[in-house]
Amino acid sequence: MYIIQRAIYTEELQPSVDRIDIATFCVSGSTKHSTASSISIVRRSAMEGQNAPTIDVIVQRILSNWAALRQAVEHGMGSSDKARVFVQWIVDTLNMNDELDALDLQDELFEYMDDQFQTQLEDNSEKEVALLVIQFYKLFKNNDIRGIEMEYNKLPPTLPWILSNRNIRPAARIGNAAEEDSSSDDEDDSNDNENAMEVEDGWEVVARRR
Repeated sequence: MYIIQRAIYTEELQPSVDRIDIATFCVSGSTKHSTASSISIVRRSAMEGQNAPTIDVIVQRILSNWAALRQAVEHGMGSSDKARVFVQWIVDTLNMNDELDALDLQDELFEYMDDQFQTQLEDNSEKEVALLVIQFYKLFKNNDIRGIEMEYNKLPPTLPWILSNRNIRPAARIGNAAEEDSSSDDEDDSNDNENAMEVEDGWEVVARRR
């Protein structure tokens, strides 16, 4: 059985390592633990001295385009600084868990959003994020320089909100609302975003629009 190791952050945002039996996962019928020699590659570029992005830069780009995370920040459930801490938390989790796969990581992302951003994900977006992160994680483990660069260039650009220290506001459509009828508003709003945010007992719920 495989026990995930998780990075724990204090109020000063300093990481410390603690092993928490949050769940058990079968790994080839035996017990496997991460080793520093095999996982330290994710702390740096797989090709030191070259121009490929590091894993933290890649994770930051992925999270900046995660609509559920941005919406949580826009609705005051966390800050951009806290989102950057999330980036480092993911990198440290990768470092400490050599056998981590997409299923493990998506569960971790779901719990982190719930615990740290008071956001309950119902749109399954954590699965897509986990798949992307693990894809790059495997490329780094294999020192696949070309693969890292090719896949990184396929990602959408890093959105600036995650780099800002200022509070961000929900994006608003530009136009004179007085000149638009209500039916047009309803149609536009339904197409603005694939995800919808709802507030339930002080918690944000991200649900896919029907």
